[in-house]
Amino acid sequence: LLLHISFELSFLATAGLICLTPKLTKIFTSYRVPYALSASFALTIGATLLTIPIVAYYFHRLSISSLLANLLVVPIVEFIIVIGLFAGIVAFILPFFGGVIFLFDSLILGIVYELTRLLAKMPYGSIYLPTMGVFLSAVYYLLFIPILLEESIREKLRNILEPYKKSFGLFCIIFALIGLTLIFTRPKEAMFAFIDVGQGDAMVVKTPNGKAFMLDTGGVRDGAFDVGAKVDVPFLLYHDITELNYIFLTHAHEDHAAGAGGILKHIPVKAVITANEGIDAYQKSMKVSQNVMEKTTFSVPNKGDVFTIDGVKVEVLYAPKTAAGENEMSNLYRVSYGAASVLVTGDMVKDDEEKLAANGEDIHATILKVGHHGSKTSSSVEFLKSVSPKFAVISVGADNSFGHPHSDTLKNLTENGAKIFRTDRDGAIYFYTDGEKIRTEKYFKNP
Repeated sequence: LLLHISFELSFLATAGLICLTPKLTKIFTSYRVPYALSASFALTIGATLLTIPIVAYYFHRLSISSLLANLLVVPIVEFIIVIGLFAGIVAFILPFFGGVIFLFDSLILGIVYELTRLLAKMPYGSIYLPTMGVFLSAVYYLLFIPILLEESIREKLRNILEPYKKSFGLFCIIFALIGLTLIFTRPKEAMFAFIDVGQGDAMVVKTPNGKAFMLDTGGVRDGAFDVGAKVDVPFLLYHDITELNYIFLTHAHEDHAAGAGGILKHIPVKAVITANEGIDAYQKSMKVSQNVMEKTTFSVPNKGDVFTIDGVKVEVLYAPKTAAGENEMSNLYRVSYGAASVLVTGDMVKDDEEKLAANGEDIHATILKVGHHGSKTSSSVEFLKSVSPKFAVISVGADNSFGHPHSDTLKNLTENGAKIFRTDRDGAIYFYTDGEKIRTEKYFKNP
């Protein structure tokens, strides 16, 4: 129960109403703000202040428009409740008139709904909140203790701590210096993260200086669930990513590209790099309006093209102009930072893998994003020998109907000496590297 978001928000909001609202109301009225207005503002602000760390952790956005919404809507909702109770009583005696009153009440409720919808769409109606973490959240809540204490208790504490004022100040300075030293001297690392998007592929790269881009975005074929908005965007915001330099899409299949649609609606993206399948194929997959497509820069790379983002390099190793099938249209990307690299294969098939290996192409990589979710149509023995990965990541849905990953693929990877990670078992998978050493993390810690 303690870890349920509904309990956490309810408990903290109630604590804010009880502990902060009276004090905030007193502060506002001291500036000659009318009591009704002061109480309404204090009610919203009090509940909001104590929930900020939780809201930042789960949602990464703070609603500013809610302050105005509560001022306008709360009095109307109170009226709706009273009218509804009255209508219920009247309906027992005069059903027709009770129904008329209920109809009137529902019309007012509809107005409230439209009003809140419009307020939610206000420019700057919400602001981005970075995840605070346990330490900063604890410090944040500790700052409220002096506010919540009675004046007499604060005065006693002030008298007790007065002789230690200089020592406390010195301690704070030393503590801050240690913290800043740890922040600025820690090694700069790039992050390669594979998101658990079910039966699909999605990879996020965050550079040592905080720039970011994605390779594939996941998605579902029927569009019933918006992976981009519901999975990718929260993941990006959790990692303090509010803008993407690029989205590299291997091909237009929904399980690789559909999530880009949700991302484009919520996060600025400088450019989308696609395979040579035509812009219509990507619009169909992403399910976005023509307006969104026109506002977005799309381009098709050629084999040999290189993109460099803050020291992290993306090479286009394979970019077919035509192919027999959709999987065969997959671009092949290699992401490198120093000596560490990731080969992103999309749904590349064995025939194309073997051609690359036979032609002696440089496709070596430290980490292999296993092709086509580990199906038997990819990961040929010759290809794996050429790549020679230390790690292999299979992005696959739990208990999927395709039987992925195939036992032959797992066998080939194991015999090639690659340590296997799977999103269906490990959840999100992280690789952190300074360009030489690599450390791994996974969302589910169980082996």
